[in-house]
Amino acid sequence: MENCPELLSVTTLRHRLDRRGPLTLAEASVLIDRISEIVDGLHVSGQIHGAINTGNILLLPGDQVRLLTPRSARDTSRFVGRRSGRTFAGDTLYLSPEEVRGEPITAATDIWCLGAMLYEMLTGFPPFFALCLFTLRQMVASDEPELLPIVSSAAQSVVDCALAKWPANRFLSAQALANNLWAVSPESPHTLVKATSASVSLRQAVGRPLTRTPGRAIAGNKPWSRFFANKRTAVHSTSA
Repeated sequence: MENCPELLSVTTLRHRLDRRGPLTLAEASVLIDRISEIVDGLHVSGQIHGAINTGNILLLPGDQVRLLTPRSARDTSRFVGRRSGRTFAGDTLYLSPEEVRGEPITAATDIWCLGAMLYEMLTGFPPFFALCLFTLRQMVASDEPELLPIVSSAAQSVVDCALAKWPANRFLSAQALANNLWAVSPESPHTLVKATSASVSLRQAVGRPLTRTPGRAIAGNKPWSRFFANKRTAVHSTSA
């Protein structure tokens, strides 16, 4: 351990949010950009990550970021065509509308998880939370998350598109999400070489126009959700 002091600086994004609260819009933009490059790399190779959540994001020294990938992400057949059951594409709190409807998860489900993670980065709590899974499923299917706080409200349109109820209305790629977030973010204090938009396969792009879900319900304040959202059990992830 004395020869590896850098290990002391490794933490997960979930632990960082629990300890220090929400990120700034600039900080979230840097993280989403780096994570999206990894996610698009998986999608272009025909894979789905299937477990994107704040517990799977490692924050390393030197502003480095790593996305822990489950072993099953290497085998696309384990995810493509899988319907919701005992497990979900990401964290249970990131349950997507298509999983609630019993539809297969796709690359667009990873985009939903990225949007849910972005929301949690900016607010400190997930977009939907309930103590009962049945209630959570109802909320995901029909409700809209609370509006972002004023300090990060510029990202509202990005979050809305990523959390669209129908996969066809979400961003075509993770990098498209990141690029739109950068467009509304203040200049980041970090040095980061912007990646170009990743290509997506024709199979992924067909039938997925970039449209916004019309209208959104403004939920009332739920202080209890902010309290309980931080009491969730940490997810212990293993690398591939």
